[in-house]
Amino acid sequence: MAIEIDGLAKAYGRQRALDGIDLEIPTGATCGLLGPQGAGKTTLARLLAGLEVPTAGSARIDGHPIGEPQATARLGYIPHPAGFDEGRTPRQMLRLAGRLHGIPTSRRERRLERLLIDLGLEHLGGHAIEHLDGGHRRRLALAHALVPDPDHLVVDEPTRGLGPAASRRMREALIEKTRERTLLVLTSIPDDVEAPCERVVGIEDGTIVLDAGVHELAADHGVAIAIGLAGELPQRALDELREHEAVAALRRDPTDADLELWLTDPDEAPAVLRLLVEADAPVASFDRQPPPLGATVAEHMEGQL
Repeated sequence: MAIEIDGLAKAYGRQRALDGIDLEIPTGATCGLLGPQGAGKTTLARLLAGLEVPTAGSARIDGHPIGEPQATARLGYIPHPAGFDEGRTPRQMLRLAGRLHGIPTSRRERRLERLLIDLGLEHLGGHAIEHLDGGHRRRLALAHALVPDPDHLVVDEPTRGLGPAASRRMREALIEKTRERTLLVLTSIPDDVEAPCERVVGIEDGTIVLDAGVHELAADHGVAIAIGLAGELPQRALDELREHEAVAALRRDPTDADLELWLTDPDEAPAVLRLLVEADAPVASFDRQPPPLGATVAEHMEGQL
């Protein structure tokens, strides 16, 4: 078992950040811990990295208690925000990290150049870190964590504060660089979990309230239907959709003629398509998709609290 957490609790004075959580993450698994800010995610990440001491309970990395050198050596940790020596360049920072981890010079140089290339930072290797934008800084933090080639990676808020393009690039980097590693992503952004993770764990007020497979959870909460139209949608079709008991939500984009439906029962999709055809709707495409992870998690967590 890569990460084992047993009754882990952390309090700051009277403020309880973690309330005795239990969690196991197998070696090579990808897991997202999803919850609002203040739920206890960063506290858990810092505990696993050995930067905090628990108030109660325990946790182990590959069987070694957190805080011990054997545990720390197996774990790569990316905090948010990541602290950098702003005057250094990315290449200097990664080289220093390699020295601190005792990596021989020739292997260290090959490794840091490979990381810079793989993460799209090679053209910035000689620039001062203070001049990097948010997306480059997050990918540099990932490179820094990967210098010692850890078996497991813990990433706190990988895309928080980034724009859509930089967020997508960071998620792609996580997927690519953790193919043979255990990954724990701690985030308040559902897309950070949906893209790289196979399992989602919901946390609220320091307590775990949800633990499910990402695809299993989506399947349990209906299906989204994207409907492309070749012309105007007849009012009759729109009225019948709104009255259909399986249609939980309907959204029309004012800039085009397309529709998006959310069905509570995926098995009703053929009936909905038949309804549209019989109402003379000019259906050009009818695509089934899982509903957004954020909506399904929010609905499930509300039922647990």
